[in-house]
Amino acid sequence: MKISPSILAANFANLEKDIKSVEEDVDYLHIDIMDGHFVPNISFGLDITKDISKITSKPLDVHLMIEEPLKYLDGFLELNPEYITVHYEIIDNEILEKIIEKIENKNKENMEEGVNKKIKLGLSISPDTPYEVVIPYLEKIDLILVMSVYPGFYGQEFIEDTTYKIERLREIIDENEYTIQLEVDGGINDKTIKLVQKCDIVVAGSYIFKSDNYKERIEKLKLMCTDN
Repeated sequence: MKISPSILAANFANLEKDIKSVEEDVDYLHIDIMDGHFVPNISFGLDITKDISKITSKPLDVHLMIEEPLKYLDGFLELNPEYITVHYEIIDNEILEKIIEKIENKNKENMEEGVNKKIKLGLSISPDTPYEVVIPYLEKIDLILVMSVYPGFYGQEFIEDTTYKIERLREIIDENEYTIQLEVDGGINDKTIKLVQKCDIVVAGSYIFKSDNYKERIEKLKLMCTDN
């Protein structure tokens, strides 16, 4: 299981220090972009994400919790994130096809320029959204992000009902031999991680960054992942 700490929970007065304190022990950096429309909160945007990309070599896991992902997509694609994830709740087939086209064009451009980087597309579902809605898209995406809290604020408690979604999606992915990664975000700590063992990637924010020892917390998550 891979760890993607949510920068949203970091200390923005010492953001570079916090990033440097975790990057050796994690797999990605989770970037939560909020617009105050799709979710009832505003986080940060492209400029700060650019700054983050300049101070770390870790792959970025960009989560767009915004109403108009197409409007801002090009800027984030220029940063060559590992994943760029949009929410099912604010797209339709036409929007998704345009997003896919933009990602494919950027990946083609990277290849022509000798940049060994393939940006991957994720689709996220909120707690009240049934898992079945992503099934028609499974041939087109690289990642499914299951929200185990309501998007918009870190520090919420894990919603246990979401574990059923994770289990069913894992079965569907494995049965069809998809290469899709399964990610969970929200309320992850050393106890709730036991409930999401079937995920490939876990996002943890306050559990890591609101502690006195980031490394210890990350190591504990990794231990809980393997201690079955």
